Amino acid sequence: MIKASAKGGDGKPLLILGLSRKNTEMLLAGRPISVELKAFTGLVGTVLLMAGETEQDIMRELSPLMGPDTRVEGDGL
Repeated sequence: MIKASAKGGDGKPLLILGLSRKNTEMLLAGRPISVELKAFTGLVGTVLLMAGETEQDIMRELSPLMGPDTRVEGDGL
């Protein structure tokens, strides 16, 4: 995986995650990828990448991690 940061055309921070075929195969096999934001200058936190056939499949996998403060958006939800 390639991790990069830049400034977008609108001047806002742009985070770039370049996934290899192996990365996408891991995701589709149900193995999420966690990326510490410290890989990007000046940011604190973690990004969790997940994949599934549908948004509903991802929600089922994500549901054990969700709490009262979790905010979810998606096209098919």
